[in-house]
Amino acid sequence: RRALDMLKSNPHLQIGITTAALGLLQNDTLLTGVMPTGEHKLRAIMSTLKAGPCEGYASIQGEFVEKDGSPVALCPRSLLRHTLETSKAHGLVFLVGFEIEIVFMSRSHQDGTLNTLYNSAGHSWSSSRAMHDSTITEILEEIYEKLAESRIFLEQFHPESCFGQYEFILPALPAMEAADTLIQAREIISTIVANHGMRATLYPKPFSHMAGTASHSGYSPSSFPLF
Repeated sequence: RRALDMLKSNPHLQIGITTAALGLLQNDTLLTGVMPTGEHKLRAIMSTLKAGPCEGYASIQGEFVEKDGSPVALCPRSLLRHTLETSKAHGLVFLVGFEIEIVFMSRSHQDGTLNTLYNSAGHSWSSSRAMHDSTITEILEEIYEKLAESRIFLEQFHPESCFGQYEFILPALPAMEAADTLIQAREIISTIVANHGMRATLYPKPFSHMAGTASHSGYSPSSFPLF
């Protein structure tokens, strides 16, 4: 209700966020150069509105701006947008495709401890054995369907090398849209896995004796005539 009221009086849906947010570590330590006082505005980018990641909810990407609407130097979205504008001025545009490697982990019913995915014997890269468990197959199909509801259409998914590791291939998109899609897809995947009592992690090396988790991307630059 508050969001709708704001949109009736202002073309932008935005909230105030302390300037420290862009340089605050998880132990409440500020990075050098980031001020503990002041405020940015986190402005919703309406074109990114998509269903999910939770049932009955939608999410939207945001961009940090100053109170006068100018870009914030540390805002990742602003930095990417500036890079793309500079590239375009030189006659370059990009298509970017991401793959999501993510490890499913079992959670103990007793104390919540995380461990390798149950029934993982034989799990390896592109092995059909890793698709035999009906619960896992249902989760993978649910991920595919929920992503499609958000207009994110997977091109492929398959088991990866680490126990419980699966890879999801996203389509090639313009760079900003690709970044938005990556974030949304990760949230949807993690949420669905959590709803099944497990954990999906992007941690680079969840198990020291198994393959790690990467975040690969491919891009295709193309030039166009300037008139």
